[in-house]
Amino acid sequence: MKVLITLSVLVATASPTFATVLPPFIRASQVETIRAWLDAHSQYRLAVDDDCRCAEDIEDLRQGDGGAWKPQPDYHPYYATGDFDGDGFDDVAIVVSPRGGANKVAVVIFFGSQTGLTKDVSVVPRDDSNVAARGLFLARTDQKTTHERARLLFGAFGSEAEPVPIERQTAASGS
Repeated sequence: MKVLITLSVLVATASPTFATVLPPFIRASQVETIRAWLDAHSQYRLAVDDDCRCAEDIEDLRQGDGGAWKPQPDYHPYYATGDFDGDGFDDVAIVVSPRGGANKVAVVIFFGSQTGLTKDVSVVPRDDSNVAARGLFLARTDQKTTHERARLLFGAFGSEAEPVPIERQTAASGS
């Protein structure tokens, strides 16, 4: 009995120190930065494909429509990469879901640099506390240059998604 109580205490005290497990589609070079942000903001968890409850919509985007909509075989509704701020470096956006309380769904943007992701982020709260049937989408804004700036959108599948405002917050500003 004494061993069982000791083990329970160890498990209870050790569990908060485990690092957040991230899905395998997140690039290895991004894992450490995203995991550190999630661990520091425990009121949120990373939204995953199953949260969408829209498997058919996800599959449609991955397959394409054979016309204007090209296949996006690596599409995930709560993860996107692209140059969102126009500086020439790939940025990363994730959607986080509240773990309860009054928090709202948020889009978190990690800005890229020559050496990888920076500690500067933008946290953009959305109007709801539910991610079902919603996702991140990219709209390319400049097709004439070799470097395309990507406009980040968030919204319901089959709708006009809303642009996500991109505002860099330095790590010192308390993101």
